[in-house]
Amino acid sequence: MKLKEEVTVTHFDVTRCGYFVPFARNNAHLFGDAESMLADLASWSAGVDLVQTQTYAPGDELLPTYLLDVKSAKREYLVGTWNGTADSSGNVLSVPATAKVGSAQATTAVLPPGNIAGYATYFWFRPDQQEFSTVQFAGGLNGRQNMLAYTNAFLAKFNPRHVVAKGSVTLKADVHRCIEGYREAQDDTLEVLPLEKAYPVFESLLVRNEGRINEIKRNLASVHTIIRKETITATTAAGKSHLGGIMGVFGVEKARTNEHDYRVRYQIKYRPTAAEFDAMVETYKAVSGNGWDDIGFLMTGRSSPLWLSGSMARTKAEIEVVRNGHVVDAPQLLRTLQLHRAELLKK
Repeated sequence: MKLKEEVTVTHFDVTRCGYFVPFARNNAHLFGDAESMLADLASWSAGVDLVQTQTYAPGDELLPTYLLDVKSAKREYLVGTWNGTADSSGNVLSVPATAKVGSAQATTAVLPPGNIAGYATYFWFRPDQQEFSTVQFAGGLNGRQNMLAYTNAFLAKFNPRHVVAKGSVTLKADVHRCIEGYREAQDDTLEVLPLEKAYPVFESLLVRNEGRINEIKRNLASVHTIIRKETITATTAAGKSHLGGIMGVFGVEKARTNEHDYRVRYQIKYRPTAAEFDAMVETYKAVSGNGWDDIGFLMTGRSSPLWLSGSMARTKAEIEVVRNGHVVDAPQLLRTLQLHRAELLKK
């Protein structure tokens, strides 16, 4: 059954994808590109259990990511990932939406054995244009950082077309210990380039509407207050430390966390210099994408702030979506995105 849902589509340029000469400034690209990586990802994962599609070992900063689906049509791809969430107890906590503040009681739902707690994220790749977009549904995250970690680890250790392993490749094994090198194709007659001569990478850059950035920069003399909104993930070591520092301002020595993301907002009376503003823009590029994280500027003569999120090439639209057990039907989503191309790709 098709239902109308709002999606937020945020656009990125693929700046590098494939295998490159390390540290080279000119003629650095050796082989591989976004299209071949996606095709290789599809063939590598065909018929494989979800749990076997991890490409990196989870750590303090990044939880596990699994490949949910890869579908292609008209030389474009829809990639779905399943982003694991912290679940040390085997339970998923929830609170009633109508519970009163200060009196909410959490209830637990026990996961079926073998199930993976998490959420789905989707990416619309257009390799011919060297572009992709995150496709974010209402209330969801965009998962871009997990996807970058996932694809880079795939290129480094698991891509069957290019990777030549020394032996068994495990998630925790260091690349230098388990990978002999990389070759242009899955052909034993081809030269294998050692790690010091070939480097796998997938990099992207947020597409921006420079008009908003220039507007703020032209009016820095009118700025009197800067605002920061950010999401703190309490399940990571860095997140716990950061949250603890903020709570320390309130006199809380050791903050209790419930293993969820915390949205915080703080502001300070400050007028940044042009150089400081440029640094803020670069900071925002690294953290933007989830709909909350932002940097705003209050100016004399304006009642509301100007946000850097206004500089993102981002489109919201209602499209028809088919879900199978809460998971979006990938082929149908790709067809729908292509059908609404003109509206969704406005930048």
